[in-house]
Formats: sequence, C-alpha cells, structure tokens
Amino acid sequence: ATTQVEYGTASNLAGSSLTTLNSDLSLSHSMIISSLTPATLYYYRAKSKDVANNLRSLGCEVFLFGVNSDSLRYNDSGH
Repeated sequence: ATTQVEYGTASNLAGSSLTTLNSDLSLSHSMIISSLTPATLYYYRAKSKDVANNLRSLGCEVFLFGVNSDSLRYNDSGH
C-alpha cells in the first residue's frame, strides 16, 4: 500500500501538513517528518491506499515531540 502522514498541532488536524506521498506498493514504509518544533504536542494520522485504490486512514494518534531534534521517523509496518 502507499503511505502518507497527515500531522499538526490541532487535535482535529485542522491546518495540518502532509508528508510527500510514498507511492511504493509495500507492506512497510518509513519516512522522516522534518521541521517539527521541539517540546510540542503533535497529532498525526497515517493514510494508505492498496493496489485497488481503497483508502485506509488510521485513527488520529498523538505524540510529544522531543527536545533534542527537529525530525521524526515514522514507521508503518503492515498497514
């Protein structure tokens, strides 16, 4: 499946950003989300499409971004 991550600081993801679409039809994806603000609460949702173009959107998740970096690696295994 393809993968794209929607992320932002609003719990409803209003005004959110999207990562570049990873269009590789694979069961596992990894991407780096850059330019995040340290010590900030972020919300994210992974979206994927299978070979038949069926959209699957995982529920909104939350994470507190660390203080020593400005990027995050997202790993999607089997979604």
